[in-house]
Amino acid sequence: MDTFVDSSWYFLRFCDPENTEKIFSKARVNSWMPVDVYVGGVEHAILHLLYSRFITKFLNSEGLLDVTAEPFKRLLVQEMVHGKTYKTPEGKYLKHHEVDTSGKVPIIKATGKPAQIFFEKMSKSKHNGVDPLSIVAKHGADTTRLFILFKAPPEAVLDWDEKAIVGQERWIQRLWR
Repeated sequence: MDTFVDSSWYFLRFCDPENTEKIFSKARVNSWMPVDVYVGGVEHAILHLLYSRFITKFLNSEGLLDVTAEPFKRLLVQEMVHGKTYKTPEGKYLKHHEVDTSGKVPIIKATGKPAQIFFEKMSKSKHNGVDPLSIVAKHGADTTRLFILFKAPPEAVLDWDEKAIVGQERWIQRLWR
């Protein structure tokens, strides 16, 4: 089965996680449901919500729970984190170490030509991902969290630019002093 189907009922199990006899207790689920806020990524939420609605309605028709309305009262769709992406004029993705960014215009080291630069969804194939552990090691967890909160609200795209984290780093240092 699709992983979205597999994970479409976990919120019901959270209502009764210790139950070893049944999938969950109807009384426990009825006391907790519906969920107040569903928070999910833009690419994940659509299918997960569709299957969750189906499974909730199916379980209701089987008499396993009394929820007849939507399983979630409110939806907060998180947007994506976009990373800085470099491309050749021909459209080939470049790794960050293949580009000289010391000047005003990024230059492809192998050819000396200007690289295209833009932000798009982080992906291994686009070589624009960021290791969160290295960011936390360099700037600290509090600064990293503050930067993420400051940079964009959850429902907006966050263009990850590590150079912009210094403002939050200075503020945290001032706070500690």
